[in-house]
Amino acid sequence: MNSIIQVAPGVIWLGTSQQGIYQLNTQTDEIISLDQQWKIDCKVVFFFQETATDHIIGCASAIIKVNKTSGKVSSFSHKDGFISDEFNESAKFYDPDKGFYVGTPDGAMLIDLDKLAPRTVNDKVILESVSVYYENNTAVFLIPSQLSQVEPGANLISFQIAILDYLDNKPMTIQYRLVKNGADAGNYVLLEGQSQINITGLSAGAYVLELLYKRNGVWSSEPFQYPFMIKQFWWRSQQFKGALTFSLLLIVLVILVFRQRQINRFKKMNVALLQSDDRLRQALKGSDSDLWEWHGNTRLLSLDNRGGVLGPIPYIEMKLEEIPIHQDDIELITKAWNKLLLSATDMIDIEYRYQNEHDHQWHWLRIKGRAIEVDQNSGRLIHAAGMYTDITQQRALESEVNLLAQAFENTSEGMLILDVNKNIKISNAAANLILAAKKSDLAGKPFSDLVFETVEPFDMDDVFDKELFWTGECEFNCSDGSRCPVWINVSTMFNLNGSALHYVVVFSDITERKHNELHLRRLANNDMLTGLANRAMFSRRLGQVIETAKQQNETLALLFLDLDRFKHVNDSYGHSMGDALLVEAASRLQSCLSEEHLLCRFGGDEFVILLRDAKDVDTINHIAKQLLKQIETPFKLYGREFFISTSIGISIWSGDDQTPETLIKNADLAMYHAKEEGRGNFQYYSAERNAEALYHLRLEADLHRAILCNEFEVYYQPQIDVHQQNRIVGVEALIRWKHPKDGMVRPDVFIGIAESCGLIVEIDRWVLTQACLDGARWHQQYQSEIKVSVNVSAMHFRQPDFIDFLTATLHQTAMPARCLSVEITEGVLMKEIDIASQHLLALKQLGINVAIDDFGTGYSSLAYLRSFQVNTLKIDRSFLIHIDSNQADQAIVSSIIELARNLSLDVIAEGVESEQQLDQVVKRGCHVIQGYYFAKPMPKAELELDIKRKMLINE
Repeated sequence: MNSIIQVAPGVIWLGTSQQGIYQLNTQTDEIISLDQQWKIDCKVVFFFQETATDHIIGCASAIIKVNKTSGKVSSFSHKDGFISDEFNESAKFYDPDKGFYVGTPDGAMLIDLDKLAPRTVNDKVILESVSVYYENNTAVFLIPSQLSQVEPGANLISFQIAILDYLDNKPMTIQYRLVKNGADAGNYVLLEGQSQINITGLSAGAYVLELLYKRNGVWSSEPFQYPFMIKQFWWRSQQFKGALTFSLLLIVLVILVFRQRQINRFKKMNVALLQSDDRLRQALKGSDSDLWEWHGNTRLLSLDNRGGVLGPIPYIEMKLEEIPIHQDDIELITKAWNKLLLSATDMIDIEYRYQNEHDHQWHWLRIKGRAIEVDQNSGRLIHAAGMYTDITQQRALESEVNLLAQAFENTSEGMLILDVNKNIKISNAAANLILAAKKSDLAGKPFSDLVFETVEPFDMDDVFDKELFWTGECEFNCSDGSRCPVWINVSTMFNLNGSALHYVVVFSDITERKHNELHLRRLANNDMLTGLANRAMFSRRLGQVIETAKQQNETLALLFLDLDRFKHVNDSYGHSMGDALLVEAASRLQSCLSEEHLLCRFGGDEFVILLRDAKDVDTINHIAKQLLKQIETPFKLYGREFFISTSIGISIWSGDDQTPETLIKNADLAMYHAKEEGRGNFQYYSAERNAEALYHLRLEADLHRAILCNEFEVYYQPQIDVHQQNRIVGVEALIRWKHPKDGMVRPDVFIGIAESCGLIVEIDRWVLTQACLDGARWHQQYQSEIKVSVNVSAMHFRQPDFIDFLTATLHQTAMPARCLSVEITEGVLMKEIDIASQHLLALKQLGINVAIDDFGTGYSSLAYLRSFQVNTLKIDRSFLIHIDSNQADQAIVSSIIELARNLSLDVIAEGVESEQQLDQVVKRGCHVIQGYYFAKPMPKAELELDIKRKMLINE
């Protein structure tokens, strides 16, 4: 690196001793060769110098000036006035006022850079002459511009070059290139020390010779150009060569095309033959067929088995007798082959069974062929050929087709096959039977003529043209004029194009099913005995009628009837008599109603009537009275006469929000009210009665938890012996229920509910247990024989384990049996005499006292009283209420007391509330008194205080 100078911000020039001048961009690190850019020859750089307007570069033999503004590059050497053609390295000095000093081997020189200019102005390169060398002569053009075209046949073109710089005595250095019009220009060729350019082998065309020359180390920027044209012989022209080549190629192409067509024709013929043979082979193979030949000279049968019909062997030869034919077919095929051999026929077509050697199974084979050559003299067969086909699958398919045909004909369901126009093509035997028609009568008949009516909409076009499958119910017109209900299935058969080809109609006779449906509908909606609407149908109709009544502001009445004493008839005379009575009763009830009213057998001996448009009560009352009168009329059935009545409950619907269930329930409640009023009458539903019923239902639900929640309590009412200074000789245990919300509930209310819902047994046992516990404690504490009386219900007394429970309770509570008294009503004893006798005997054996409660109000059979094992009679309070003034009551009480005395029974007067009543019973001989006169029923604690008080008084 000889020299460095900054020529612009971020741009410096680097001078080297061998590589010339480089420009470095310090911001991008880009390096550019200025020798190549400026086209100068300055490989050795001696110095750089900057002036106000130029950059000066000192080379080995020239000074280069670069204008800062325009960038123009100028080169100067010793021929422009320098004292030497060489410079010294770094020997330079610049004084802006005097000039630029440069050191040379011949001394220093001062240069005025502003006046520096080349001494020769027109020193360009010129073309002195052009010589064209032909085969026999040479054409020389001293004025090159006269040569515009070079004639054909030129072997060499010589160009003589000269430079007009007369001051430069150095060898000429130029660059040249020959550019053909339309071709790439290419690179320049360097020519040093020579002034002649020789060019040969030029093709026809327009050319330009371009020359560059170097002055003071700087190449010229614009080349010297010399244009000329090379002409060519016509037969050497590209057009001629192209036409000739095209013609030759065309001829060759025509020959090749002709030859190829010949080859293609041969190929097509060969391919056609191969394809024909292959099609034959494929057709034979696709149909499980192959070819056979028979020659008379060898008497061999040749079988082409490339299709594999007879097994894996592709070619088979055998004699006729070697073929494995089924034993049953040998005679048939031998006869047919002999006819062909003797020319009795020129064709053979026969089917037989043979054994396949591959799978050892019997297959069916069909042989078809004809005579090819026959001996004219003898008439015997010489050559025959044909084809054979394995028809095993065809035979199996035919068998399946026959099977399907038989199934089609013998199926129990009717089948019709229709064409695309919906006309009947085929019908089976079942269809002919159902439609009462012959096969010929149905063939060609439009299917629409069969259809009479459908339960569902039956659109012919929709069913046949849009749906792949349709099923439904309809009626067919039979040929005998009748109609038959059928269940049909319609399906469509399509061809390969997806178009309808046939329609299949399968149908079955559902006449019996329709009858069964009708019967089931009657079973579902009607009572089978009376034919009336049943409960399910009535409930549906009632809901519908109520909805209609809401819209039309109609008033409805519902009557709930229950036949009185029907159970007695049913139990006494059997169910057949009861059923006959129900049928007659239904008929009588229906006779009282018009068509708009609905009568229903609700169940058992219950009937429900819905009255439409019940505008006033008088109309309802009139109908109810008619119904009562009809039922009260004696029933004469099977020679017997029955007298029954009916109780009717009535509820009214007049546009309120009552549901059907509520309406029925209200009428049912009113019916029970009618029974309570003495039967044989009608009662209207009232809210008060409903409230009472709801109250009883709520109490029934609460009774179930009363024992568990310890809501019951035992009260005791003392039994006083007036002959023993009013001493307490016994107590009666009476249950009381303290309801958590309602307080004390009346015993007659909840005991009746307990008896109806089955809780009375559990309550009885609870009372017995509590009474025995208390009695045992009193016996130990007071050392007294206080007898505890406990009422036993009829249901409890009839229990098989009644005695066992009493025995276990006495044992568990340590209650003395003699201190316990069981009170039973007369009705219990009289209804269950056998059980009563057994239980009374067992009670006596246990030592338990038995008292007949409410004596005189029940059956009062003196004969049974004599045989029953009882100890006490309790006079009912109903005889004591008016005993002071009623002589009849006095007589009854006297009789009871006298009866007890005669039977050695104790007597207790129950319900004594006044002194007059006390005097009446005491003077007649009854001295044990129970009633409000002495004490009301009291809790256990109060009773114990009273016992202690009386014991102190007695002491």
